[in-house]
Amino acid sequence: MGLGSRTPTTTSTRNSTTNTADSGVCAISPSDLVGYTGNALNRIKELEQRVAELEAANVQVNQLSDLSQQVGWVGGITYAGTAGWTQTEYGTLIPPAGFYIGNVIPGYHAGFYDATGALQLGFGTDGTLSGASAPGYDYMTLNTMSGTQGTTLALGTVSASRGSAITLTNSTTITLSSKGIYAYNLIIKGSSADTNDNEVFSLSQSFGWPFSFHTGEWAGVVDEDNRFYATGTNIGFVTTAPCTVSIDWNGGDDPTAAVIEGSFQVVKLQNL
Repeated sequence: MGLGSRTPTTTSTRNSTTNTADSGVCAISPSDLVGYTGNALNRIKELEQRVAELEAANVQVNQLSDLSQQVGWVGGITYAGTAGWTQTEYGTLIPPAGFYIGNVIPGYHAGFYDATGALQLGFGTDGTLSGASAPGYDYMTLNTMSGTQGTTLALGTVSASRGSAITLTNSTTITLSSKGIYAYNLIIKGSSADTNDNEVFSLSQSFGWPFSFHTGEWAGVVDEDNRFYATGTNIGFVTTAPCTVSIDWNGGDDPTAAVIEGSFQVVKLQNL
């Protein structure tokens, strides 16, 4: 029964007026308040305990980005099989310094990062060269590669280029017109009916007969879908005089094998 629901009953006599308590009002005693007070105190104690546990515990979350803005930059992260990455407070991943190929760097076939996480040189999947150091370098990217076993691959069309140090001599050969330090990145995709076969390619560097040698060799293993892939990167290959560069398809014994597509990128890093 609620307080104030009724007014006290007043009886009057000839000589006096007497007030009597309303028998319909529920009296609230201190013992009635103990349950409410005790419950509130218990909830406060429980909250204090949980806060203390959170402050002392190693908090577990589903992903680092859930806490990234609270903890700031986090180092020692392994991403795409490579250790040493750093995640910023906004969730951006910065790779450790070094040269990377494949799909490690989104949007690039290959790229070089310095110790601060800045991209110095990147071979883009769109055929362009970018990065902090890119504007000062001559480069060339060729796509739509093709060829058969035992021949020199046709390099395809030029999709991006800069400067005059690297030129396309003919369908299979580029010319490095000045001595210097160069880098290249090669990606080849092909087909073969022989799933037990290896297809071997090499980059041939020639200063003119009889001075010719290979600066790299790669093999692509044919898989169950009759496809093979070969990739190769050489950063810092040196030529001390003008020379020509081509890609030879050296190995394999399946006459049905053919290169479907490929990308060949060459960049001059430094003069000698």
